[in-house]
Amino acid sequence: RWFFGKDDAGHDGAWEDRHMPPLEALPAFVLAPSGHGNGMYRELAEEDVMQAIAWVKERFPIDPSRVSITGPSMGGIGAAGIPLRRPWVFSAAAPLCGYHSTFVRRDVAGKRLSAWERFLGEDRSNADWAANGRGLPLYVVHGTQDLPEENSKVLIDKYEALHYPVKHEHPDLGHNVWQTTYEKPETAKWLLSRQTQLHPKWVLFRTARTRWSDSAWVHVRQLAKSDAWGEVRAHAASRTRIEATTTNVSAIVLDRDEKLFDADAALEVALDGKVLTFPKGAPIELVRTGAGWEPGKPKPGEKAGALT
Repeated sequence: RWFFGKDDAGHDGAWEDRHMPPLEALPAFVLAPSGHGNGMYRELAEEDVMQAIAWVKERFPIDPSRVSITGPSMGGIGAAGIPLRRPWVFSAAAPLCGYHSTFVRRDVAGKRLSAWERFLGEDRSNADWAANGRGLPLYVVHGTQDLPEENSKVLIDKYEALHYPVKHEHPDLGHNVWQTTYEKPETAKWLLSRQTQLHPKWVLFRTARTRWSDSAWVHVRQLAKSDAWGEVRAHAASRTRIEATTTNVSAIVLDRDEKLFDADAALEVALDGKVLTFPKGAPIELVRTGAGWEPGKPKPGEKAGALT
């Protein structure tokens, strides 16, 4: 109801959910998962969103390159956090009046933090996942009276520093910017006009844990240390060659995306300077050993942190 500009300031959300007015026609399927109430759209609440999308994709002719996401307040946090942790799944995101960094919070800002506290804070901060957003245009709205504006500015600044696509507006309003933003037909038009690449040649993927391990044709299967960020930079250099570098990654899988690679040829993988060749049809699974990268996968039960 809110997304169609039908917010009723005289009633609470529960009433609005039970009293749906006529809605304008829109060439899209609009989902409104609850995210398990106040689950912050993390863990099970994040799965709630992804399962709703999967349900619709299974039943209707959804264009997988045109799945966008938006939300206000807690939903604004989720509207940035979910797609940044799952790159190349969403075509655009409009996070409204969200809070995108733990370090802006008054109970954290300026405090001396241990290394593990800082890492956990980064993991919970959307701004620290922004590197994954090359294929995710953002439309951020945050009111000038919704203080501190830094809650959204940190994400905007990261995007601008990375030269990623972001547009932002700062109306003279408090926390409720969704009413005016969703009342404008341009908001839905902007979301619907975006389209993501399903087969990107370049993949930059940064993750704090293997709960979020996938970016297009790149899959992180193990981190060398569990208290540090892992990163992969991969490039489909040709139809028969992949070039990639890693940081804090000890096991990786690369897909033979037929849009990028020749399915009837061997594939050469240059990973952190070591070149390995995988025969036609062979799975591209690699594990880091004392001798460097080798074909294979982690041993059953082997945990992150075993390599230093």
